[in-house]
Amino acid sequence: MTKQLTLKVKKEVSRRAGGLCEDCHKAPDWRGLAYHHVKLKQMGGTRRHYTTENVLLLCGKCHSKRHGIKEV
Repeated sequence: MTKQLTLKVKKEVSRRAGGLCEDCHKAPDWRGLAYHHVKLKQMGGTRRHYTTENVLLLCGKCHSKRHGIKEV
């Protein structure tokens, strides 16, 4: 497993997403897309979880939602 989010993983996740959010399947808003770990470090994940299976590309709204941040 890789110890960082490599360019190879980023390219594969971006290809898989096709420019859309992998949660809502919509084009990103002004915030763009962000790489999100499915298994967070706080939930027992480690740096070695930088794999295509553990990373999603999310829009700002979905990324905030995944982190429990309410949007105003």
